[in-house]
Amino acid sequence: MRTTAKRTGTASAKVVRRAPRNVEEAIRAAEAIFPGRMVRGDAPDPRWQALFVIKEFLESDPEPIWAFIVRWGRHRSEDLRTGIALVLLEHLLPLHFESVFPRARKLARSNEKFAWTLEWCQSSFCAPRERRRLDRLQNELRPQLRELSRRASRRRAAVARVSGRRPKRRATA
Repeated sequence: MRTTAKRTGTASAKVVRRAPRNVEEAIRAAEAIFPGRMVRGDAPDPRWQALFVIKEFLESDPEPIWAFIVRWGRHRSEDLRTGIALVLLEHLLPLHFESVFPRARKLARSNEKFAWTLEWCQSSFCAPRERRRLDRLQNELRPQLRELSRRASRRRAAVARVSGRRPKRRATA
């Protein structure tokens, strides 16, 4: 695959000249630019574009994509985790629910960042029975996530007091 590097804002993007032949190529291309930083302005984020390429292999290659989701769904970048949730995980679940959901549930219960990733997934893509199972898990995790959010807000405020800066306000749902 022939690529050229291009600077766009704060993110370093790779322009792909042809589509990857398989999921391994797509994952390698994504990991070459991950974790990266969110692109400001109207330019498309190359990280999210890479996720859309990987999404093309959800039906045929769920296992390498699940491993990719596990790795990056626990990353500290909220924007990156949101992309993993919205582009990959919420579309992988309806296709391979019985094999993926038990592993996602176990990981979400043991890892706070992955719990946030799973929280972003909409259950509307799943069949009714699977939707109820995902909704129950998300409801189970919400009190823990609310407490984590409160602690994070207190930490940001404390850092702001020490540094003399105003804390950033987060949008609430």
